[in-house]
Amino acid sequence: MTGAAQAFRRGRPTRQRGATLVIALLMMALMMIHAIASFTAADVQLRNAGSLQSRQDALAAADVALGRVIGASAFVTQPDVVAATPVDIDIDGDGRIDYRVTVAPSCSGSINVRSSALDPAVADDAACLAAALPGGEIPCADTTWNLKAVAIVATSAAETGVRVEVNQGVRVRLDAAEAALVCSGQSATNSLPTGPVTLSKARKKTYWYTRT
Repeated sequence: MTGAAQAFRRGRPTRQRGATLVIALLMMALMMIHAIASFTAADVQLRNAGSLQSRQDALAAADVALGRVIGASAFVTQPDVVAATPVDIDIDGDGRIDYRVTVAPSCSGSINVRSSALDPAVADDAACLAAALPGGEIPCADTTWNLKAVAIVATSAAETGVRVEVNQGVRVRLDAAEAALVCSGQSATNSLPTGPVTLSKARKKTYWYTRT
């Protein structure tokens, strides 16, 4: 056997070991890339889930704030005060404020109630009929309101920067003179959607929602 052949036989195992090492390093690199990609995807999914939960909580906080504002009815007589007074909501009951909600009421118009649309068997309607003016004019008006609630994460828990907006429409029956005052004499420009009616203290309310 020639010297060149002997040298070739001696060098082949070394080259094989070198090739095996390169392949192993490549496999390790591929596994590392795959692990990093999986970790990144899991982190994104976790963030998305947290953001979705925060949005749902913010929507719930906006609904709670709207319920408080409508229940107090101050939005009719003092809309500016209501808009300037944020409602703090502890959504999870841990004693800390989670969301701050501002509710801005605005009257889009009013329309005088006709006697033909009233039902004497309904307390609110009966009150308007009993107060009828000479000539049959009814001194009641249905006013149309939009309450825009904007919920943001409270400063003490500011982690996600979530901001949601909920618009709630409300029809409120008022004395015609009061309606003219609070709505600045505007006329309703569109009809209210039909739906269940809740009667409370001679005021008739109908609700609808939009969320963003």
